[in-house]
Amino acid sequence: KAEKAYYKSLKTKRERYKYLAIRSGLRSVVIDIPYDAYANVDEKGRLVNEDYAYIYDEVSSHRGTLKSYSFFNEWELSALLLGNIKASPTAAVGFKARQQQALFLQAQLGDKNAFKSLGLAVLCSNSFLTG
Repeated sequence: KAEKAYYKSLKTKRERYKYLAIRSGLRSVVIDIPYDAYANVDEKGRLVNEDYAYIYDEVSSHRGTLKSYSFFNEWELSALLLGNIKASPTAAVGFKARQQQALFLQAQLGDKNAFKSLGLAVLCSNSFLTG
């Protein structure tokens, strides 16, 4: 109950986004992102704290480069943690638990497509169990 009360006490979307991103426990493997840099953009997409501009530039320059699906996924996850809700680290590669954890975070942040992807992931994993 205390956690729910704390979440409701957060006043802005940005504060809630940052709380959910940190609470998810997801961390980028390809770049070290300090918690202060999470959700460091306002609602118009401008940086709130310029100290972390280099991280945003680094992530932007690597997003979309397809050296491998795992690499692609990690840069998308980095963008999601930094505040880009449209980033989608959902490629069905790598660790399934990590993929589903990222999907749950996307759903909590308000991405409606994440629910469909979660359902599909569950259906696919169940089909392997039943044959």
